[in-house]
Amino acid sequence: MLDWWYAAWPNVNGEDEKAMVLTVRLLTATALGFGIALVRTFARSEGRPAPGLRTTLLLLTVLCALVTEVIGSNMARAFGLAGVLAVVRFRTVIEDTRDSAFVIFAMVIGMSVGAGYINTSLVGFSVIALVAIGVTQLTGLATNDAKLTIRVKGKETTEADIKAILARSSASVTLAGADTVKESAESVDLIFRFRPYQYADLSKLVDSLRIKPGVEKVAWELK
Repeated sequence: MLDWWYAAWPNVNGEDEKAMVLTVRLLTATALGFGIALVRTFARSEGRPAPGLRTTLLLLTVLCALVTEVIGSNMARAFGLAGVLAVVRFRTVIEDTRDSAFVIFAMVIGMSVGAGYINTSLVGFSVIALVAIGVTQLTGLATNDAKLTIRVKGKETTEADIKAILARSSASVTLAGADTVKESAESVDLIFRFRPYQYADLSKLVDSLRIKPGVEKVAWELK
């Protein structure tokens, strides 16, 4: 009576179906993914949190474990899944290279769990987590990049003057763009990207920029 159901799932009674093994591996991947998200949170700044990437790291670890479990040792299935995943286009740009490293961290741990290499997963997770935490202790918490928009009128305050002020409280400064102002032909908006030091007082930074001659507007935001 249920032959049609079993015909649709040929492996349901076969040796390839290992529900308990799959459950244990996915739960292990979940725990390690949660650990990766915690390590990333600790190595991140104490400013604005980014829950989206932490959730992505957790889900990515579990999904990679599941994909690896589905592929197994079947080469045809591996190429088929690679073709399907190649159709997906991710347009989100990861601006911080450290976040890219954590994404790869989650993928590798998920794949090793799905392949059944629990010792490799645990040792790899422990070593990489210790390295990330150790680097944080040596260099300080990683700060978020910031975007600064300054409206300047005339040529009394130059780009070099602004960069010199930003350099006092940031590790790197880059002019990301410029835009004209419709209300004034002599005014221009300069857009800078910089990485402030952990304990930098950005309010004083804004005050020091506002008193410069020709500066009409100063606005900043963390990325």
